Order: sequence, then C-alpha cells, then structure tokens
Amino acid sequence: MLRNVMIYFDIPTRQKILHQVKSVLLPGGYLVLGGAETPVLVDKSYVPVQVGKATFYRVGA
Repeated sequence: MLRNVMIYFDIPTRQKILHQVKSVLLPGGYLVLGGAETPVLVDKSYVPVQVGKATFYRVGA
C-alpha cells in the first residue's frame, strides 16, 4: 500500500519506486494507491483491476 505518496514525486522518481515495488510484490499481488494516483502512465506493466469503486493495480505479464 502506497497511498498518497507518489503524488509528491517527479516521474523519474515514481518510475524507480514502481520498479522497486514490482521487484518485491508477490506473484498475483496488488498495489494500492490513493485515488489521485496511478502507475499506468509511469509504468505500463501495472494493470488496473476494478473492485467495486476502488482500483487496484496488478503487475501484468
């Protein structure tokens, strides 16, 4: 869970953070971000998964 943190960093820093998260995320694991955050524009390997009104992100293939 990385809620309301990424919005404070520039794109290169976000890319580094997402790469590190991806390296420790268990297979099938999900990344949870705040409503104003999305990894999709920064790292296209994260796939949005809609669960009710929430969106989680799973690392795709």
